[in-house]
Amino acid sequence: KHSNCSGVEFSGTRCEVWTRPEGIQASIPLENFQCWSYQPSLFEAVEGGLDRLCEGKSDSDVVQQGIQTISECKLQCVTTPACKAIEFVAVGGTCKLL
Repeated sequence: KHSNCSGVEFSGTRCEVWTRPEGIQASIPLENFQCWSYQPSLFEAVEGGLDRLCEGKSDSDVVQQGIQTISECKLQCVTTPACKAIEFVAVGGTCKLL
């Protein structure tokens, strides 16, 4: 796992981790190669996700202000080893790492 990972290119025993902030912008056909873009979207909505408040407070919960999008909040969680879930409030930009 690489915290700046934006994608991987794989062929045989070769695996190239892409860390460009703008990510992988395109691909071309090439036999025996695989191109995978990574987005912090490895989250499953709990009971539909929208308009739901997470339950289960812990002393290890981290609240971050100024997060503008749910994707940014997900990225914060993915790069925080203890994070198991998120709670995001768009109004005010609050991201809670659970």
